[in-house]
Amino acid sequence: RETERMAEQVRAEAAQHAAQMTQAVQALAAAATRLDQRATPDLAELEQTIVIAAFALAESIVGRELTTATDPGADAIARALAAVPSGGRVTVRLSPQDLATVAETEGLAGELAIGGRDVTVLADPALAPGDAMAECDATTVDARVLPAIARMREVLFGAGQ
Repeated sequence: RETERMAEQVRAEAAQHAAQMTQAVQALAAAATRLDQRATPDLAELEQTIVIAAFALAESIVGRELTTATDPGADAIARALAAVPSGGRVTVRLSPQDLATVAETEGLAGELAIGGRDVTVLADPALAPGDAMAECDATTVDARVLPAIARMREVLFGAGQ
């Protein structure tokens, strides 16, 4: 009987140790999973990081293009006219610096014909170099650079950024 009782006690202790070992292995596995999840970036977080980096790069490129452009006014006129509906007289406003450069290098100032359209080019001190605003009938085209970047940022990142 004593041997049976001791054997039963050994089996009970072995079962208890096995249960404790199983519990420890499960806890270790759960901890490893949590650590792996923290160490591996969330796919959405990684996408957001890539978009932010790409957007910052695009902003740098646009800024560099604006500072090195030889004729940002002519570029702004072309950008604005590309978005205006065809037909009708168009008024394009530029920064005074851009208008002066365009008038000097391109001969574009006042009333002219560009691409078969009647266009009036005016100075607007509220506009920055490289910006343009175009009006044709009831349509206004905002071809300003920084506000366009701000609109893209809002679409990509929401109003909080």
